[in-house]
Amino acid sequence: MTFVFTSDVDFVSDDIVEFAYKSFESLPLTVFITGKSKYLSKAFTQNPLWEVEPHPNFCCGSTHG
Repeated sequence: MTFVFTSDVDFVSDDIVEFAYKSFESLPLTVFITGKSKYLSKAFTQNPLWEVEPHPNFCCGSTHG
């Protein structure tokens, strides 16, 4: 069984990001990050089950590509 969870973290507080991701701490997870989060930065260094990858925005005019 495969489970997919997707979220944007660039428009919410870090408290909400932590609330959303806490329930996944025991699962292997690849997070395609769309913004900065102190909680996720810490989690990526402490949780060997998690990995982070960039999620660029390739739309015209974006500075994230």
